[in-house]
Amino acid sequence: MMEGNNINRLIELWGISGELIEIQHSVWRVGQYILKSGSKSALERNAHLLTLLKAEGIPVAEIVPAPSGELVLEQDNKYYLMTKCLPGGHIESIYDADYKTIGYKTGETVALLHRAFRNIENDVSFSRNSFDQELRGWIYQTLEKDGWQIISKAEFDNSSSTLLEHYDKLPSQIIHRDMHYGNMLFDGDTFSGYIDFDLSKYDVRLFDLCYFLIGLLVGHENQPHDVAIWRGFKDAFLAGYENTEELSAIEKECIPYMMVCIEILFVAFFIREKKPEFADSAVKLYRFISRCR
Repeated sequence: MMEGNNINRLIELWGISGELIEIQHSVWRVGQYILKSGSKSALERNAHLLTLLKAEGIPVAEIVPAPSGELVLEQDNKYYLMTKCLPGGHIESIYDADYKTIGYKTGETVALLHRAFRNIENDVSFSRNSFDQELRGWIYQTLEKDGWQIISKAEFDNSSSTLLEHYDKLPSQIIHRDMHYGNMLFDGDTFSGYIDFDLSKYDVRLFDLCYFLIGLLVGHENQPHDVAIWRGFKDAFLAGYENTEELSAIEKECIPYMMVCIEILFVAFFIREKKPEFADSAVKLYRFISRCR
C-alpha cells in the first residue's frame, strides 16, 4: 500500500491522473500511460533505445518526459520511466486465423526490427550474450547437477553439437531476445508496435526467429492438425523475413538445431526454478522437435 501511495504521488508530478493498475511486477498502467520501475541505467538505456528505434521508423512507445524534462525520474530512491500506451492488442492464436498471411507479415516485421537494430548498434550499449556459452555453461551444469534425469547427456550432446560447431559463423547483432506475440501489438491487421526490450542483448539473430517459432508450438505438438498449421506458419514467417533480410545458408541449416537447444534452455530453466511439471512439458516439446528435425 505504501508503494502505491508513493507511485500515486509520483504520477501527480507528471500531471497524470487515473486508476493505478499493476499489470506485472514493477509495471503499472495509469489510464493511457505505462509506468515502469527499474535500475537507473536500465531505464535510461531503455529510453535511449526507444528514441533510436522511433527514429528508424519502428513503432515503439512514446516516452513522456517529467515536467522537469527528465526521462527517468527518481522518487524515494527508485527510478521510473513513463510512456504512452500503444494502440492495438495481441494475437492470441495462429490456429484459428489466416495463419499464412499473419506469418508472412510477422516475418517482415521482425526483419525490419533486426535491420533497425543493426543501424543503431553503434549508438547504444548492450551486453554481449552468447547462447552457445549458456549451453556450455549454466544449462549444461544444471542438467548435470540434476543427474541427466530428464534429458540424457547423449541427447544433449547430439542436439547441441551442430549448433555449437557453427555458432561463430552465425550473424550477430542486437536482438529482442524475448520475441513472442505478447510483446507485439496489432491494431486490426496493422502491426502497431513492439514492447518490452528489457532482455535485449547482442547475440545471433537466429535466436529471435527460433524463439518466436518454437513458442507458438507449445501445447500443440500432439495435435497433428495444429502441427500442420504451425509448419505452414513457419514457412510463411521465414519467407516474410527473407523478403526484407536474407538468411545465410548456415542460418537455415541451424534453424532446427537452434530450436531444440532453445527448448533445452527451458528444460534447464524450469529444473533450476524447481518447476518439474513445466520441465516435463518442455522435454516433450524438445523430443517432438528432435524427432522432426
